[in-house]
Parts: sequence; C-alpha cells; structure tokens
Amino acid sequence: MAGGEGPDAKIDITATPSRIALRTQYREARARLMGVAPPVTPTPAAAVDAVPEPARRPRPAPWLADLISFNEELRRLFVRRVPSVAIVSAERVRAVVASFYGITVAEICGASSTRRCAWPRQVAMYICARHATLPARDIARLFGGRDLSTVFYALRAVAARAGNDPELEQTISALIAKCRRGDRA
Repeated sequence: MAGGEGPDAKIDITATPSRIALRTQYREARARLMGVAPPVTPTPAAAVDAVPEPARRPRPAPWLADLISFNEELRRLFVRRVPSVAIVSAERVRAVVASFYGITVAEICGASSTRRCAWPRQVAMYICARHATLPARDIARLFGGRDLSTVFYALRAVAARAGNDPELEQTISALIAKCRRGDRA
C-alpha cells in the first residue's frame, strides 16, 4: 500500500480523482476482497486457553474501513441529489383548472358536456395523467365516473391541440406550476 492507505486512512475530499484513478482503486479493492486470504498461522492450544473470552471475538477485516471510505467517495462523486418536486394531487388539479377556466369543481366532475365544461375537464384529465401519474381508471373515477374511452379521448385531444398551439402548452405549464405550488387560481 502506498503512504496514507490502509484501514485508518482518510480520503481527501478536496481532491477530485480522475476516473482512471477511481477505476484503479476500485480494481485494487476488488482484488483484495476477491483474493485468497493469507494463510493463518495456527496458535498453540495453550495460548488459546490463556486468552480471555472477549479477546477471541472476530475482528473486522482490515480492508473494511478502506472499502467504506471508498464507497463514500464514489457516492459523493456520482450520486446526484434529485430535487424534490411537489406531488400534484388530482384534487388540486381539479381545483386549479376549474378556477382558471371560471367554473366550479362540481361542473368539472359533473355530467355537463357543454364546451364550457368539457374542455377544462379534458385539460384537467390530461394534467392528471401526465403530471400526477394517475392511471386512467382513477382519472375516470375522479371526474364523475366517466368511461375509460372518454379519458383516452381527452388525453389525445389535449395532446394534439397542445402540439399545434404553443399558447396552450404555456397555459398547461402554468397550470401545472400552480398545482405544484398549491395555488388556487
């Protein structure tokens, strides 16, 4: 081992090792772990009997601290923290979309098929499917017990219209942002 290595060695966090150095260190640690253990010299029976019971407990392997510090260094270098995103709930989506389009949540969930209620309902279904990651059955249930084909039609209709209309895409993005913040309108 080079200087500074061993079970009590600390890894310098300020230095950023190259990928080649990390790969080499990994292969060395793997070779130590997978290699054949050094032969154990037998101790005479009289010496074993003279050792008190607590001293006979197995000691951790000498390479364990080295492996732990190496794993921590790999985690620090390669594991990225994922920013937490507020979960979008279907109830919040219904409330935000209804408020945006100037209707009530009861109208979004109701039986009305007028354009005044149908389009906001389709947009809300689209947001629930794409950003609240709800299955179609749950969406159908949340919007007044609708048929699954109605949900699929709404998803296709909003996606097609949003693909051709950048203003609608911006509106949907703004609605999603409001849902994540918890805003009502």
